[in-house]
Amino acid sequence: GADAIIFMDGDNQHMPGDLPKFIKHLESGGCDVVLGSRNYSYGVPLIRFLGNKFASVVLAILFGIYVSDVLCGFKALTKKAYQKIRWDSTGYGVETEMVARIGKTKLNFCEVTVQSIYHDKVKGVTILDAVGIMGEIIKWRFTI
Repeated sequence: GADAIIFMDGDNQHMPGDLPKFIKHLESGGCDVVLGSRNYSYGVPLIRFLGNKFASVVLAILFGIYVSDVLCGFKALTKKAYQKIRWDSTGYGVETEMVARIGKTKLNFCEVTVQSIYHDKVKGVTILDAVGIMGEIIKWRFTI
């Protein structure tokens, strides 16, 4: 089987040129999980930026893990990490649940800056999605 899994969003938002950063950190052995952190100088819509920072603070309070970009879908997991943090969510809740489980299991993680291209400023997590994710975060606090 595989030693690691790397996730990228399927909407061409992430640059494959950033893959070596993830591989380097996994191979070094210092990180069980490598999380992408989008460079916000590349034109992220303000509402996405603020929502993401709010989610980061909530996860820090409830799960003891601060991640600068909770909703970035570019991430890598070792086999060990995957076995510890298997998630149940689908859709936009996956990224958030993964971070909550990383915090709960105390896996070693690191963040790498990644480039991100916003093809469509209105696509992505809606207010309704965000409310649903916040409800899930509260549920996870008591169930994972």
